[in-house]
Amino acid sequence: MAETGATLEWLANGDGEFLPSEPKQKETVLTDEIIEKLERLGSLKEKGLITDQEFNELKAKLI
Repeated sequence: MAETGATLEWLANGDGEFLPSEPKQKETVLTDEIIEKLERLGSLKEKGLITDQEFNELKAKLI
C-alpha cells in the first residue's frame, strides 16, 4: 500500500478500485421537516435549554 497507493482491498483480493477515490461529499437535501427541526433546535439553544455542543451534535445528525 505504501509503495503503490493501492487500496488494501485491491491488493488483498483484486476487488474494488486500485487507487482510492476522493471521498464523496454527502449531498444534503433540506426538507421542510429538517428545516423545522433545525429551527426548533435553534430556539432551544437561544433559550439556553441546550448547549452549543448539544446543538451542533444534534444538527449534525439532521444534516
